[in-house]
Amino acid sequence: MINTTDLNSVYSSLANVFGVKSADIRYYIMKNKFNILKGYPEDVNIEEFLMFIKKLNGKATINFEKITISQLTSRIYKKDISKEPIFNLFDALTKETDMSVYLNEKGIEFKEIEGILEVYYKNQRVDWSKYFNGYESAAARMVSNRLEGNSFGSIDKCVNGFLFNGKLHENSDVYHIYKFPEILENMLRLLNLSNVSMNWAKISKSYTITFMADIENVVFDFSASLNNKQKQFKIIRYCLYYLSKKFFNDWDENCNPKMRLKDDLNVNAEQIINVMEI
Repeated sequence: MINTTDLNSVYSSLANVFGVKSADIRYYIMKNKFNILKGYPEDVNIEEFLMFIKKLNGKATINFEKITISQLTSRIYKKDISKEPIFNLFDALTKETDMSVYLNEKGIEFKEIEGILEVYYKNQRVDWSKYFNGYESAAARMVSNRLEGNSFGSIDKCVNGFLFNGKLHENSDVYHIYKFPEILENMLRLLNLSNVSMNWAKISKSYTITFMADIENVVFDFSASLNNKQKQFKIIRYCLYYLSKKFFNDWDENCNPKMRLKDDLNVNAEQIINVMEI
């Protein structure tokens, strides 16, 4: 497994995967950091790295079946969240979770029917399409796409995250929502209940949760068609890039690649390896 919980974990897990010492990986980064950072992560010369590994132990094969993913989340009820599953969106809204309980208390309920998630407010089904032509069109279409899908793509209910753990809330794509889930904020804004989402932000605590996932169940944003071997190569390239950036104390969370699990999958509590309150 490649463990991306922190800097030392990346070094040690790379060493374990390739059968060398952490000091060997550190030496390679020290010697090659400038070349590694010449371009983008996708440009990292992985063949050169494998030649270095082969000189050390006579072989250089990339073979690991698991990776860690880190997710930004907020919770309002006092529980040991390391013992709680991470649900995909549909299960998070239909099972007994912080979000579903909180919304149920405000008169909002969810029913999964024929593969879509219907939303009811005060016992009336919400028709998101009535907001499509108004000033909240973007939010309405995002909610509708995630819960009901559209003619251009499937429903988006997957568990999302980033390859590397760290200050995820500094990533510009999630900075504005780290106090509450985006789907919650958008639904409540459309229902003229922004005070309910603001209250969530007030009473909640934010965390990063790191969990294990099988390579075959992981999808990179903008690289959904990669096979397992291609995903492994991509991860190693990103690890070398991350370690080189960290060498200069220059890692930027906006460089952190977004990842997700396949749509219907959840994360069992046994897969969670680290929880950090922000």
